[in-house]
Amino acid sequence: MARIHVSRHEKKGNQCQTVAGEKSSRRRSWRAVDLRSEDSVDPHRSGLRGYISANSAAIVFGGFLTLNLAATVAIGAFRSVAERKWKKIALTCGICKGKGYYLCKLCNGNATIKWSPLYEPIHINPCVCPTCDGNRVQRCLNCLGKGYS
Repeated sequence: MARIHVSRHEKKGNQCQTVAGEKSSRRRSWRAVDLRSEDSVDPHRSGLRGYISANSAAIVFGGFLTLNLAATVAIGAFRSVAERKWKKIALTCGICKGKGYYLCKLCNGNATIKWSPLYEPIHINPCVCPTCDGNRVQRCLNCLGKGYS
């Protein structure tokens, strides 16, 4: 059996505070709240609703996680098998000669370039090559570093 409990809300600034069972000379707004009586509430079932929703959320999240992991492993396996087959029948890259990289074409293997921010340079600064980042070699743009085309 449900009983009606009356509570009062007091407004203080931007906060709203619930006070039950007190009398005050301030203005009150009364509100009826439907609560179950303490006699009818089973103490063992009080948190059951939250427990069920937490379990179902964990099951759904675990299912998505498992599906994602299985798909990632399967795609990686298929990709490696296809790559191995393609490597057997493919020709070596004619530009890098199967190495996957070649001498940087911007700096010619010096790791620096001569650069000035002005159109007509007064002073030329040596800067690190932006293509190879100072490594003096760059990845082949024809085979993307695989060594075959």
